[in-house]
Amino acid sequence: MIKFRSSLTLGNIPNKFMKKGKIGAFLMGVSFTLGFCPTMFVLFFITLMPIALAVPYGPVLPAIFAVGTSIPLILSIFLIWYFDLSGKLLKKNGRKLGLFVQRLAGVVMLLIGVLDTLTYWGI
Repeated sequence: MIKFRSSLTLGNIPNKFMKKGKIGAFLMGVSFTLGFCPTMFVLFFITLMPIALAVPYGPVLPAIFAVGTSIPLILSIFLIWYFDLSGKLLKKNGRKLGLFVQRLAGVVMLLIGVLDTLTYWGI
């Protein structure tokens, strides 16, 4: 429906960084993180990395961050497997369930936005 005629690039990465190595892996991680979730990019690279470099137990912190951010995904996959919700429920009541989930998510997002506004802006 929407066609983009041009794209935005942040610059060209030299070929020497695209080969094997720590800098290339780091840049790939930065690009994937920024592409998939900008909030996680900020949390990981702007908040966690300076802390990890400043404390003696710093090399453990990225692993703890990875486990902590993957727990909700693993839990939801486990619940889908345990209750056998792979496709049966969605085929029968998919539209009704989808509409309910969308409305519930909208209400939760509005409440979180109001709470954040009251907390951080002091209104």
